[in-house]
Amino acid sequence: MKKTMITVLLAALSITMACASAPQSLMTKNVRHLVDVDSLPSKRTCGIDVSKHQGLIDWQQVAQTKVAFVYVKATEGASLVDPRYKENIKGAKKAGFKVGAYHYFRTTSSPQDQFDNFINAVGEDELDLIPVVDVEEKRNWSSQELRDSLRVFVDLIDHHFGCKPIIYTGEKFYNEFLGEAFNDCMLNVAKYTANGLCVNRKWQLWQFSESGKVSGIKGPVDLNALDDRIKIEDIMLPEKD
Repeated sequence: MKKTMITVLLAALSITMACASAPQSLMTKNVRHLVDVDSLPSKRTCGIDVSKHQGLIDWQQVAQTKVAFVYVKATEGASLVDPRYKENIKGAKKAGFKVGAYHYFRTTSSPQDQFDNFINAVGEDELDLIPVVDVEEKRNWSSQELRDSLRVFVDLIDHHFGCKPIIYTGEKFYNEFLGEAFNDCMLNVAKYTANGLCVNRKWQLWQFSESGKVSGIKGPVDLNALDDRIKIEDIMLPEKD
């Protein structure tokens, strides 16, 4: 009983320390209000992720802002391809951005089918950044089935691209369902409040707002900041031999 209590206290302490390490300089009092990307500290490296929901984007205008890199939604599940993927990836690259693609992971189809959908939609030569897998749902599967299936997807991406994908998820979802099972992948955590991130591991990106204001994009957009210790070069795809 005493040993169990000590283990619990140590775990709580490590999570508190992870919370304290979050970069508070990014935060506003209420990050659900619009956050103008050009009002952020210049020392921060901030990226955006976009999909069909942003509509037609003026990428040349976006290139005049503090946005440093772009992730574009490519696919979802086993069959959906974002209708603006090709348009967005080409527009962002032409404007000079380092670009990456992300896949929304569904629990309604096999990881192999989802991987096939992703690589059929994405031209490997058009990507600069490590792919991202967006994990937000657990319907139909147990927690272990989710982890097992996600592991298959991660390993397929690793074999194809020569690197494991970045995992994107919410703070609560990570702590409840993923935990330490994917410590070999880089992590992008979504949390939109000003009290820091509480994940018991090193993270590489923080999606600190879903209400970013960026010139050239109508409506709100997700803002993702690199950790102080991470540079864009650290999330680039490895060079081919």
